[in-house]
Amino acid sequence: MNENLFASFTTPTMMGLPIVILIIVFPSILFP
Repeated sequence: MNENLFASFTTPTMMGLPIVILIIVFPSILFP
């Protein structure tokens, strides 16, 4: 059960991390 919980927590994190990076980096590119 712990492995299942870990997997269900890790997958959205790995998918959401690039989105957060884009949100932080994209304005820096638009407005240097």
